[in-house]
Amino acid sequence: HHIQHIKIVGFDLIEKNMEYLKEGYIKYLISQRPDSQGYQGIKSLCNHIAFSAPIKEANFMPIDIIIAENIEFFYV
Repeated sequence: HHIQHIKIVGFDLIEKNMEYLKEGYIKYLISQRPDSQGYQGIKSLCNHIAFSAPIKEANFMPIDIIIAENIEFFYV
């Protein structure tokens, strides 16, 4: 079957995606750490309002690539 050669990459570390990863339907999950993104956004806004700090045009953040072998380290 040709479908066995397809690799599926999921997006975000939600419960259903984690289940599919563990069951082998999804090979990889990419998580952009939404909690960190939210924190950095609020922090930047507060610093701008309270201290007139300039707002950066871009704020690069790491992503996590999650596979079945390392999923236990990423449980929320």
